[in-house]
Parts: sequence; structure tokens; C-alpha cells
Amino acid sequence: PDKDVMDVLRLSFDDLRETEKEIFLHIACFFNTYTEKYVKNVLNCCEFHADIGLRVLIDKSLVSIEDETILMHNLLEDLGRNIVAEYTSKEPKKWRRLWFEKQFYDVMLENMEKNVEAIVLNYEDVDAVIFEDFSNLRLLIIDHVNVSGSFNCLSNELRYIEWSGYPFMYLPSCFQPNQLVELILKCSSIKQLWEGKKNLPKLRILDLRYSENLIKIPDFGEFPNLERLNLKGCIQLVQLDPSIGLLKKIVYLNLRYCRSLVSIPNNIFGLRSLIVLKMHGCSGCWFKEFNNTRHLDISESASHSQSMSSICKWTPKPYHSLLPTPTTNTVMFPSLLSIYCLREVDISCCGLSQLPEAIGCLRWLEMLNLGGNNFVTLPSLRELSKLVHLNLEDCKRLESLPELPFPSTIEQDLRKNRYWKRAGLFIFNCPKISDKERCSRMTFSWMTQFIQMNNEHPAFFYIGIVNPGSEIPSLFNNQSVGSSIPVSPVTRYKGHNIVGFLCCAVFSLAHCYPTTTRSWAMLELYALNNVVFLPVNLDGNLITVTSNHIWLIYFPWKSSYDDLYAPFHVKTKCVGGLDVEVKKCGYRWVYKQDLQELNSKMMHKHKFLEFEDDNHNYTHLKYRRNNTWTRRSGRTSSKWITKKKH
Repeated sequence: PDKDVMDVLRLSFDDLRETEKEIFLHIACFFNTYTEKYVKNVLNCCEFHADIGLRVLIDKSLVSIEDETILMHNLLEDLGRNIVAEYTSKEPKKWRRLWFEKQFYDVMLENMEKNVEAIVLNYEDVDAVIFEDFSNLRLLIIDHVNVSGSFNCLSNELRYIEWSGYPFMYLPSCFQPNQLVELILKCSSIKQLWEGKKNLPKLRILDLRYSENLIKIPDFGEFPNLERLNLKGCIQLVQLDPSIGLLKKIVYLNLRYCRSLVSIPNNIFGLRSLIVLKMHGCSGCWFKEFNNTRHLDISESASHSQSMSSICKWTPKPYHSLLPTPTTNTVMFPSLLSIYCLREVDISCCGLSQLPEAIGCLRWLEMLNLGGNNFVTLPSLRELSKLVHLNLEDCKRLESLPELPFPSTIEQDLRKNRYWKRAGLFIFNCPKISDKERCSRMTFSWMTQFIQMNNEHPAFFYIGIVNPGSEIPSLFNNQSVGSSIPVSPVTRYKGHNIVGFLCCAVFSLAHCYPTTTRSWAMLELYALNNVVFLPVNLDGNLITVTSNHIWLIYFPWKSSYDDLYAPFHVKTKCVGGLDVEVKKCGYRWVYKQDLQELNSKMMHKHKFLEFEDDNHNYTHLKYRRNNTWTRRSGRTSSKWITKKKH
């Protein structure tokens, strides 16, 4: 690069404070193009106050953040690495960062190991013995590195360890991690973290996911400030230490695919700070209640014969083991009234036959996954106004949809949620639903109301709906046989504001030959010059239905769509004996005025909706031409009344 340009860039660096320089050099050497969330987390673990430092670097145009990714120009990256090399040549004591193998041996030749504070290595071959002399190391990130030899020592100054594929059965016995904030050993060979006891007062995150040899977790009293524990895929782990009840700050507990886990301490119910609990595939574990749990995932956590109702009669023991087989076939999830703060609930594939009415009282609920269960009917969801994602896929006994909520305007914090970005209703492979017309009417009405309530923030969401059905609705003014259709450029009418693009596909899915391997299919939508990519994944092992389904997709309008002429096209991918056929497709541009007309058509048969509360007062919802709902109080003897136009 031109020396004058580099000199100008160097002036910007020299104006930074010491902490800001450290952050700049860390990004230049290690973290260019990494996600903002990841980089901030690592820097904060190393006590660099990332929020303040990054803001300064952004203000000085030394870094930028695009799509939640930290970006540094190549010239600035070169500048940072040259500065590190310059410090090294002038003052060997300032060699503090290593990021490729050759640097290791240069440092060792000069006996400068004690000066190194950060190591980030990818795709290298090293001998474990070289780590023994890095006594002041604070940051260690190892990814896809072939480490050979014996591993006997680690720096006690480490704040952050991330070692994917850690090849040893234990951490070094002399390691005293008093300063450690995060320990991440994904896909490791570790059998047990250490023998005996250690003191980790600052540890906030312990991530051992997919460590398939792990058989024991230490006493949780050793890290009382733990906030996140990820044991996903630890398939040989049999039990959790009862000291888990001491974790008063834990917010995230992931036990997905811990298939050997057969007992859980009863004092886990005292973890009132718990926000996320995931138990997909833990076939031997059940819980009595979840106080203040906001996210709940116990997918496939019980056989179809286990009675959820018996959980409520559960007797505390040192460990809660696999429940005995009950005499009843009714499997009911317990009341959720005590956990009214729930934001996400995933109880899919649990063999449940009933849900308590109280689920309709979870007014903060945003995501509800009930797929793969044995429900015939479901309680009303009409009060769940914040619900943006409902999954009923593979509920093969379900005969009708529950009452759906009237969507509300979504708060700013929810727009960052992945379910908000892909809102929708998914009702695939529910062959017992009898009134398909009512199902389509209800879901489409929910979609149009959701768009109306939130079209001021169009960049935040897409909507997908999968319903049983064989015909494209007549409102789609552009239709074609097959999987693609040309898209005409948008036409702008005076006084008509365009808000989005609505498309539709009719497809069927069937097993074309038997197979013993896992089968799945995926539909991918390409529209508007591939600007939008929205897949639907279908698990063939759960599919029994061969009837047609309708896939509705709504994209909010973007100005970049103005001059696009690309076709709308649905692609299919199948594995393991499945066959997907896209039979028809269609689309229409959606204008603001369309939403009012479409919603009126869907609702014209239902002018009034009334329901009674516990005090025998009722709320009266009257639908007006301006698409608003008004309420007034009164009394009635009916629980739910629908008054139709005559």
C-alpha cells in the first residue's frame, strides 16, 4: 500500500486510548468479519469494555458493522498486523498476539512466551508442550488444530478458552482457572473436566456441547456465578450433580440429545432465574414445574405412554428417574399458570394428548411449537396477541384449529427475535382437519391482520403459512401450472401504497419407496432476483399424508424490488425416498388498500365476537369497516358467541 495512505491511517490509530488500541489490534489480528455479538463477548471477557471501545472505532471509521458483522478494511487490517510486527522488532517484550504457527517458534527462539497474552489458531499442527510456558495467556482460541504430545499446563491468567475438538480426556491438573469467564470445549474428547475440586468464581459460560465422551460434571458449587450451561449432544452423560440447585444466576440450560440422562436433581425447580430450558431427546427426564421459565423446549422428552398428569403428583427424591408407565392413555402437559412470563415454548414430539386451558393465558408468548403431538383439539389461543410463530406440523389427530389471536404491534425488542423475522403458522401433515376452508380462512385472516398491525416495520419480518388445500385462492391474480411463473414489474397506482409481495404454491409430498435411512424434503422459494430465500423443511419420518398443501409466503416491500423482473420459482430437494411435486403457483403485489379489502372478505361472515370472563362480564368485539375492533362491557350467559350478518 502507498506509504502516505498508511501514515494517515497510522495517525488515526495513534490518537486512540490504550484500551481502544488493544481492541483495534485484536480485531485486526483475530476478529475481522466475525459477528458483533461474538467479538463483544470475547473482548468483554478480557476486560476491554467492548461497547465503548467499538463505538470509538466506528466513529473514527476504523471499523464498521454491517448485518451484525464487524468489518475492517484490508488496509486497516494490514496496519494493525504491521503495528504488532513493528512492536515486536523494536521491543520483543511487546509480542503479545499469535495467530499462525511460525510465530510460535519465533517466540520460543527468543524466549518471549511469558509476554504473549492472546493466541488464536486455525488449521495448524502444533505440539501441546508449547502451551506450557505461556504463563500470562489471557485469551486462547483453538479451532481445527491438530495437537499432539502431552498437555500438562495452562496459564492461570486465562479469561476465555474456546477449543473446538479438544483432544484430551481432562484439563491439566495444575490448571487453576480462578480468572476464567468462559470455557467452551465443543466436540471435545473430554471425559471429565478435572479430578478433585477447583474454584471458578468468575465462570459465566460452560459449553461442552457434543462432547460424546463426557460422563461427569463437576460440583456446580465450584462456579456459583454460572449463567449458561450447554451440554447438548453429551450422549454418555447419565446424571447432573444435585449441586445444580446452587446456580442462582443460571438463565440457559441445554440438555438436548442427552439420551443417556435418566435422572435430574429435584432442586432444579429452585432455579428461578432460568429463562431457556431445552430437553429435546432426553427420553428419561420429566419436570414438575418451571418457575419463571421463558423458553421451554422438551421435544421428544417422553415416550407416548408416559402421563404428564402424573408429574403434578411427583414426590421429591434426590433424583427424579424415569416415570413408570401409567394405566391411562391421556398424556397432558401440566398447568402453565405459574410461568406466565414464557416467551418461547417448544413441547413438540412429546406424545401429548391435551394442553391445559391455561396455555391461553401466557400473554407474553411469542413462539409456540406443538408439532408431532396427539392433540384432537386445542384450547383457545385468542389471548396470545404477541404470538408470531405457531407450529402444528405432524399433529396427525388434530381435527380443528384453535381460536387464533388478533395480532398486536410487535415491540422493538421482539423484532430482533428470529421468530419475528420469520413469523407464520405451520399446519402441515394434519390429515384429520375436517374443515379445510375454515382453516384457510382463519390463517389468512391472521396473516392480513398481522401485516396491517406491523407494516410500519416491513424490513423485519417474513410470513409463511402451510395449510391443507389443493387450490390457489382466487385473490392471486397471476397463476400458473407448475413450479414457476414470470413476475411482472410492480404497477404503481395513484393513491395506492404498495406494502409487499404475496405468493403461493400448491404441493404434494409422498413416499415413493421404503427406506431405512432418515428421509426429508425441503422447499426453497426464489423470488425477486433471489433477494428472498425462505425454506420449508419436512421430516419424512413423520409424514403419512399424501394430500395437497398450500404454501403462502408474504414478503414486505423493499424499494430494491422496483426494477425486478425475475420469475418466482419453487425448488425442491428430497432425500431418502420422498417425492415432492409443486403443482401450481401464483402471486400478487399487495397494496395497503388490498389489506383492508382482503380482511373484510375473510371476516364478513363474523360481525361480532363475544366471550365471557371469570366474573361473567364479557368483552364485545365489533368489526368495523375501518378494520378496527372496539370493546364494550356487558353480561351474557354464553361462553363464546358468534353473531353473523343476516
